[in-house]
Amino acid sequence: MRFTVVVPVHNTARHLGRCIAALRAQEYPRDQFEILMVENNSTDDSADILARAAGIRVLTETRQGSYAARNRALREARGELLAFTDSDCSPEPGWLRAIDRAFADPGLQVVLGCRRPARDRGLIRLLADYENKKDERVFSSRTRDLYYGFTNNMGVRRATFEKYGPFVERPRGSDTIFVRRVVEGEGCEAVAYVPEMRVAHHEMDGVRVYYTKMYTYG
Repeated sequence: MRFTVVVPVHNTARHLGRCIAALRAQEYPRDQFEILMVENNSTDDSADILARAAGIRVLTETRQGSYAARNRALREARGELLAFTDSDCSPEPGWLRAIDRAFADPGLQVVLGCRRPARDRGLIRLLADYENKKDERVFSSRTRDLYYGFTNNMGVRRATFEKYGPFVERPRGSDTIFVRRVVEGEGCEAVAYVPEMRVAHHEMDGVRVYYTKMYTYG
């Protein structure tokens, strides 16, 4: 198994079907990737949507939190490469292929990709342009203290995760803690921004949502 795709699920019923469809539509040999989705105490229709979905493996994690859910999946992952996204995101068809191409470089341990709003126009488009340009600049800077992570579009070698994981189970920021561990252990050159890794973020559909998210992340 080349890839394990890991997706935590909590109250994202209105976006979940699009995420599942996008993952099943990957332009990558279907027998070479598995999709693990972890139901994490949803109170909407997410669990029912997962139960009806074909082509995915559904796990359950009762400890609340996306990092607890990801750790649950990773205990059962079979892939030599790990691909992370969120249940309100839709990776483009070439997403796994782009991650695979990036890992042809044996020195790379973690790759992070481009995130666009699903409604990619107006002011929210300009804000997305800023965020992606910032990512590109930070991950080419070789300044360790600037590095961070985001698990809605990240690829990791499984051996690297086994060395520097698991995720710290806290409300926010564990993806950054993980990336910093890799950078401290392997150097900045082990982490790269790959713009061909593209996902659409459905929840990020307006400027108000953008600033609310940035405040939460901060």
